[in-house]
Amino acid sequence: MRRGWGLLQTVGGLFAGSLVLSVCVPLFLTAQRQADLSSARARMTLQAREISNHFREDVRQASVIQISEDGRSLRLERVRPARPNERTSVNYQLTPKGLVREVRRVTRGEVTERRLYAAALTGARFGRSGRAVTARLDLSHEQYGRSLQYHLDCEATSRSSL
Repeated sequence: MRRGWGLLQTVGGLFAGSLVLSVCVPLFLTAQRQADLSSARARMTLQAREISNHFREDVRQASVIQISEDGRSLRLERVRPARPNERTSVNYQLTPKGLVREVRRVTRGEVTERRLYAAALTGARFGRSGRAVTARLDLSHEQYGRSLQYHLDCEATSRSSL
């Protein structure tokens, strides 16, 4: 009788262990997926805010603002107070690869800065709202069969138009 009792304890222990594992493993996987989705949301938010910050600062410094008819590109000319003789042109262009921000010196024609925002950006539209220049940024990301969407509307007014 005592020999069978040890086997019964072992089977009972294995059963209890499998119950704990059957609860813990899905819980761990769900927590891991939620952490991955949260980090993807944070990356999208960070990218949208970075574009928005550049956009606002460029528009504030702009003396000339040109928006394409389809709203997919924006051209700004700005003069920096520290160097009044040097004008720079800032171009935002939505391409199939993403949004390109290109800064070039107008007097020399050379590109001084070029940045491609490509990771999750799916759309950008520029427009006018009175004196303000507006931008709508659309970002999306697919992960684990879920679609994450993030939209950011921003606007800025040029100091020269005030």
